[in-house]
Amino acid sequence: MERKLLLQIPMKPSSLYIAGPMAGIEDLNYPLFYRVEEALNAIDIETINPAELDRLDTVHWMSSIQPSKTVPTTTVTPLLRAGFLKRDFHYLTTMEGIVLLEGWEDSTGANAELMVAQLSGMNTWLWVDGLYPEPNLTADLDLIFAHINEVVWGVADGN
Repeated sequence: MERKLLLQIPMKPSSLYIAGPMAGIEDLNYPLFYRVEEALNAIDIETINPAELDRLDTVHWMSSIQPSKTVPTTTVTPLLRAGFLKRDFHYLTTMEGIVLLEGWEDSTGANAELMVAQLSGMNTWLWVDGLYPEPNLTADLDLIFAHINEVVWGVADGN
């Protein structure tokens, strides 16, 4: 069913970066990231999956963690998350577009990735049980700046 839906899109992308919420979601939402990656790869769309990048980098950086499809939430510090985003921005800009997973609106990381994609002139897609072109989405700059204030300056929103 997803394959039929995707093939109906006029200009199927050749490569997509997968963006969506992770923090505060069971197993960091990795199962959804991997399902979407598998579905897109099955129809010959190359993907960058930050869940897989996180897993590989965390295993590399923290030898005490066993290789698995999940990273314990206690190991994702603000410094580690900043490193992941810096790495992710690089990979994002090598792709044709970005696909946003459900809940992206409330994710600081996904909003930052959308902003980078838009500034880079990339196409935007939504994943809702299939792939849909969505050119009119905009990043929530207030959410991004509130996160920057909290992480960089130690100032929580409202102070």
